[in-house]
Amino acid sequence: MKQIIYFQIGVERYPLEIEDTKDEEVVYIRCEEADLDQRYARIDLPLLFKDLPDMIRDFQSEKEENALFLKLSWSERVIINDLASQNGYNDVIDYIKDRILINNEKNG
Repeated sequence: MKQIIYFQIGVERYPLEIEDTKDEEVVYIRCEEADLDQRYARIDLPLLFKDLPDMIRDFQSEKEENALFLKLSWSERVIINDLASQNGYNDVIDYIKDRILINNEKNG
């Protein structure tokens, strides 16, 4: 059986999936927002519930620290969106990453 429990942090809600395993003492947990995808002792779930909000905050902060922000004018943004769309990309970030990596391979 699978259960989903939501943890509220500020105005955001984050899901934690808990799935039974063949071993009654162990469950499988998933929480993408905390980078969890693993087996977990059922007896330790209360500790996880207590720590999960901090784990989510820490992982989300780490993701933000590794983020790259570009400052673009409106016209630049429109051009990049159009180019991404013309080249079959739904996500502008994927288009930009691919273009940079392709150019780097050609010049490297």
